[in-house]
Amino acid sequence: MTTDSKNRIIGAIIGDIVGSTYEFAEKIPTKFKLFRSACSFTDDTVLTVAIADALLHGRSFSDAIEDWGNRYIYAGFGHSFREWKKRRKNNPSATNNSKGNGCGMRVSPIGFWAKSIDEAMSLATESAIITHNSPEGITGAQAIATAVFMAKEQRDKEEIKQLVEKTFGYDLDLSYEEIWSKVNEYDNVNKMRREREWAENTCPVAIIAFLNSNSYEECVRIAISYGGDVDTIACMAGGIAAAYYGVPEEIIHEASAYLPQDIIEIVNEFDGLKLENRNTPATFDRWVKSGHILVYGSGKEISGKTKGGTPLRDNESAGYIADRRFRSKHQIEGLCGDSYAIPTVGVTVEQIKEAVERFITFVKEHPELIFLVTNIGCSKKAGFTPGEIAPMFKAVADNPNVYLPKQFRDIIKT
Repeated sequence: MTTDSKNRIIGAIIGDIVGSTYEFAEKIPTKFKLFRSACSFTDDTVLTVAIADALLHGRSFSDAIEDWGNRYIYAGFGHSFREWKKRRKNNPSATNNSKGNGCGMRVSPIGFWAKSIDEAMSLATESAIITHNSPEGITGAQAIATAVFMAKEQRDKEEIKQLVEKTFGYDLDLSYEEIWSKVNEYDNVNKMRREREWAENTCPVAIIAFLNSNSYEECVRIAISYGGDVDTIACMAGGIAAAYYGVPEEIIHEASAYLPQDIIEIVNEFDGLKLENRNTPATFDRWVKSGHILVYGSGKEISGKTKGGTPLRDNESAGYIADRRFRSKHQIEGLCGDSYAIPTVGVTVEQIKEAVERFITFVKEHPELIFLVTNIGCSKKAGFTPGEIAPMFKAVADNPNVYLPKQFRDIIKT
């Protein structure tokens, strides 16, 4: 068996993306598409990239983790992580004693990077103690890093199983029913799901998913089928499977459409890939960061023959995110906070075109900003078609700082 050495941390990231829509779902379908419009990268991806960044560029794990955590604050970070960031402002050496699986979700780059099991375990410990300075947290990080390293070395699965069981005390012979109980039980008395996210309960499950698989895709599907914190379990399992099987090229390229370019750049550097993405995903709310500008459709309520009243949104979902996360303040046109409004409701196609031309001028004047253009003008409220709106953006379709909906790009290319 051979594996493509270029397929590395992208395997963990794909597991996170695919699992993102099934996290703590009450029922996991037996058959499902790997990628759906609601899929998104989460904190698992962000911190995997942070560890890779640290290894590539000689940064401390703690600095890289804090930096990337601050870049994508809406990626789904838990309370414990947010509290650690607050404490670190006053104490750069602050740690957490978390027992959670965050220690394992981000550690796959270390398994690929290390030149020996001992180095993998040492670096895994160093990466874990920042936020998971507990025996369970350290063990989880070491176990996943060791499994990735051994998979990269193409060790026999039985050898991997025996070493993990002997070294870390994990039971890797659990049945499906035992696993489901372990990762899905909920404490109704204390209203807690913490144990379902503990490293000691989920890290072994990720390794079991790999051991029970015959391909990368099957491994991710098995990991998700167990339920519970599936994005993290699939992230850990996906890292091991990528090391052992490699990842099919079509899956890699489909996954890249869910990733911002700065994350892709670290993946490319670490994995030796040449991925690129300039499509705005449906889950752009995860992309909130300094320098990202959300471009949405706007207008005013129409009363009789006059326009006036309360500013409204072309797309209420995009408008809500613009207000809550991009600080738009119900702008009618232009920049406000981290949003840029283009009037699309109660106006003509020509008026939209004129507004888009003003936007294009603004884009060219601000190459330092990154613009996430949503499907403006194409909602039922606005009433226009993608065929009418998409060509207006042709002048900036090749700009490296402009993301467009895939549907817009497809129209522009034709």
